[in-house]
Amino acid sequence: MKKLLGILFLVLLISGNAYPDVSTNILKLKSLNACERCNLQEADLREANLSGAILCNTIMPWGIENPGC
Repeated sequence: MKKLLGILFLVLLISGNAYPDVSTNILKLKSLNACERCNLQEADLREANLSGAILCNTIMPWGIENPGC
């Protein structure tokens, strides 16, 4: 299954789409355990363990967190 997800990711990466849709980014995150510059807007992250994650330019209700990373 991980190989299939990796192949899907490579196909999408080669297609030149720099910001694929959220569902594609979720697959990328699950298969690679990393997702630099991913759009996870409206992704269900209720059970996600984000300890140690660096969330750059994160839009929060009170403003943007970590704008300079």
